[in-house]
Amino acid sequence: PTAPVNVTVCETGSSQTLTASATVPSGSTIVWYDAASGGNVVSPATLVSTAAATRTLYGQTSNGSCSSLTRTAVVLTINAAPA
Repeated sequence: PTAPVNVTVCETGSSQTLTASATVPSGSTIVWYDAASGGNVVSPATLVSTAAATRTLYGQTSNGSCSSLTRTAVVLTINAAPA
């Protein structure tokens, strides 16, 4: 995948959902994993939290018969609110 979109927001005190995204070629799909190699499929590719948190997900492109050789990292971050 190309053009990964890291997502960063500030903590609000209520539940927030951040979703990983990246661009894939036409006719392809993206599969999200919890590790750069090996690991587990993650679906949905989200971070849901009421507090500060960070989650890194790794996208791999598939065209149905072949998968990309590498995975692209996307970082989802909820920063702590200022005191």
